Order: sequence, then structure tokens, then C-alpha cells
Amino acid sequence: MTTVLLAALAPACIWLWYFYRRDKRPEPIGLVGLGFFLGVGIVYPTCAVQRVLLPHLPNLSPEQDFDLLFLSTTLLAGLVEEMAKFSVVLLVFAWRREFDEPVDGLIYATAVAMGFSAGEDYLRHVDGVEWSRLLNPPGHAMFAAIWGFGLGLHLIDGRWQPLAMRLALAVLVHGLWDALAIYREFDGRWWVSPIVFVLAFALFWALEQKLERLQDPEMAEAFRRSQNRWRQLTGSTRGWTRTSTEPTVDVPASSQISVMPPSTTRE
Repeated sequence: MTTVLLAALAPACIWLWYFYRRDKRPEPIGLVGLGFFLGVGIVYPTCAVQRVLLPHLPNLSPEQDFDLLFLSTTLLAGLVEEMAKFSVVLLVFAWRREFDEPVDGLIYATAVAMGFSAGEDYLRHVDGVEWSRLLNPPGHAMFAAIWGFGLGLHLIDGRWQPLAMRLALAVLVHGLWDALAIYREFDGRWWVSPIVFVLAFALFWALEQKLERLQDPEMAEAFRRSQNRWRQLTGSTRGWTRTSTEPTVDVPASSQISVMPPSTTRE
């Protein structure tokens, strides 16, 4: 049991720590941990949905034609899993005050994805550790990063179409990844493994570029301006900005006290 837990948790935690450390203004560790455990928590509901869909889709077999295999993996793994992870980030984290810069969309997306990967790997390792699943955590992180990047941009420009397109892209890439992983198990298809390696490298490179772009000072300033406009228009006290909107109150000079300016560091 200990080996199974380590095999499931260690790779996911290592990758989560890597992405967390890349954030120049790290998120509260408690919220990142919450994202991880919520990711674990949605594994069973997601599996239940997949079991309902499975009998109605082409067989997930290495002998299956690739186009039919790709269709099944896209709907079962890509659509169901990415929508589950996206829903958690959108409903639990996107509205919080701590979500105050574009890169936070990517950080919370990878936190939930790593939790999901750990839970999924635990179920797969119960009957014996599958070392081939070491690529599962970075794969899930890269899929989630596609729509996490889009969510960060959406909270700047307010446009849903680019976010929906990135979410669809994550679904397709996830489906392709799983289809290739299954397809290569058939004898004589050794050439599929280099394709998977190239795809993994391309996704990781793209993720690194997104991490840098989302932490660009100009983009961060655009994010803060957009959220200030939101609060001015709606009067909302919902998060994303640290600019105080509390009304001022006249205080007699004799009772005034000196206060330090609010800190811009996270709690």
C-alpha cells in the first residue's frame, strides 16, 4: 500500500512543486493544497460518468482503428476529465481575492490537475505499480495549462470564445495523448513512442512560454485594471484586486493615528 501511495503521490507532488515555484508571487499554499485535494475528490465522479459513456463508444483496444480510438479517448478522457477539472477551478478559485494575476489561472489549473492525476494513478496502481504512468502527471498538467492560460486571459478581456477554443484544444490534445498511449501497445508500433515523446516536449515548451508570458508586468497591470473596472461597474467586493474601495470617514485630528500602508504580499 505504501508503494502504491508513493507511486501515485510523489510524481504529482514533484510536478506541482515545480509549477508552484515558477510563480513569482506564489499563491497561498493552503489554496494550492485545496486545489490538489479537490482534484483527487473528482476522480470517482469522473470515473462514474466514464463508465456510463463507455458502452456507447468504440472499444478502447490497441487493435482498434486509430480514428475510432481517438474518438473514444477524446470523449472519455479529454472531454469528461478536462471539463471536470475546469469546473473546479472556475467555481472554486476564479472568483477569489487571491486570484489576482493572469498566471493564477495556470497555477490553480495545474494544482487540480495534479490532484486528479494522483487519484487516477492510485486506482491504476492498486493491482501493481505501472511505471509507464510516470508521464501521466506532466501530461495532465500540460492539458490543464492550456485552458488555465485561457482563463487568465479571459479575466483580462472578458471574451469567452478564446477560452472555449483553448478548452476544446485541451480536450483534443488529451484525447490524442491517450489514443497514442493505447495505440503503441500493439506489436510492431514502436514508432508511436517517439511521437509521444515529441508531443510531450512540445507541450512542456509551450507551458514554459505561457508561464513567462502570464507573468509579464504589462499583462499583470492589464489584469488589475480590468478587475478594477469590474468593481467600479458592479460595486462588487469580489476579489482579484488589492486596491481598497472602502469609503473614507472624516476623523478629528486629535484622534487620528498613523497606519502603515497595506502590504502587497500574500498572507
